[in-house]
Amino acid sequence: MNSKDPEYKEHRVETDHGQILKRERIKRGLSLRAAGELIGISHSYLASLENGADPRTGMPLVPSREVIAKICAAYDLGTKDTAILMNSGAEEDLLRFMAKRIYELKATSPAKYREILNIVMGNTEK
Repeated sequence: MNSKDPEYKEHRVETDHGQILKRERIKRGLSLRAAGELIGISHSYLASLENGADPRTGMPLVPSREVIAKICAAYDLGTKDTAILMNSGAEEDLLRFMAKRIYELKATSPAKYREILNIVMGNTEK
């Protein structure tokens, strides 16, 4: 089955993944090649992810959680887009991913780390 088959739409998983990826890449003014380098994947794989299908088979293309994590980190995506890309059904994985990203800030940006920690803990006073 490929994307030209009339039954293809019935089998394709409808998601916003590709739209999010393309929107975020364009928003940052990146070419596919530059974005692929930033993320750590090939530009052709990124193009396929943005299109949502494997160009050889026409079948839906679903990236691994590792690739999604790389994309989220490279584009510094917000919670909403990260949840959509992570398929939000895996709430525990999303929380673990976010906790790891917040903890990484401790070393790279201590002020941001404290700010986020205060928000999470409900201490919004300055």
